Amino acid sequence: TIEGADDYVIGTGAHNTIDIITGCTTADIAAKLCSDLELNGHSDWYLPSRTELYWLNLNKDVAGGFTANIYWSSSEDSKSGFPWSSDFN
Repeated sequence: TIEGADDYVIGTGAHNTIDIITGCTTADIAAKLCSDLELNGHSDWYLPSRTELYWLNLNKDVAGGFTANIYWSSSEDSKSGFPWSSDFN
């Protein structure tokens, strides 16, 4: 369980990502790798919240770059303690 990584609305993915980095000391976690990424002139990457991921899935063909995989969000399910995910298949 990560303290504070439970927001799920649009606009909360970046904050959830910071909460995950702050609350987890495991090396090479997705949130840290994403936060440290510099790609195509951008360095403001973060894991999307549950709702942001939902909308990415609905618009995956427009956004591009997605494959038929399961993608994780930065939003933690308060009951299970696991992050929400979405199947882009």
